[in-house]
Amino acid sequence: MAMGRGDIVEARELATSSLRIKEKFNDLLGIAVSVELLALISVVTGSASNAALLLGGADRVRQSIGLPLFGSANLAASHNQCVALCRQALGPEQYEEHFSRGAAMTVPSVVAAAQS
Repeated sequence: MAMGRGDIVEARELATSSLRIKEKFNDLLGIAVSVELLALISVVTGSASNAALLLGGADRVRQSIGLPLFGSANLAASHNQCVALCRQALGPEQYEEHFSRGAAMTVPSVVAAAQS
């Protein structure tokens, strides 16, 4: 099933709203999940470099709480799809460059990047 443009816009709005709420409660798990979702939305809307940056940022947030992909098959599948799309669009070197920049960010910087 293909998503329409309105669905993508609504998905981005809802994910961004969720991220703002998670940030208010300092819910790092929720922040990481929201950022991952925004990364997937970015890559399917043509911004693979931003998606790779957000994936790096989400990884940084997950590492801060010690939960790599939280053991969830659904989250891992979505993450792997996003990584594959980013690597396909950017190539491995560019992907790693953007991912590394995201992974070096602070949590507030990751949240700000995800909301822009």
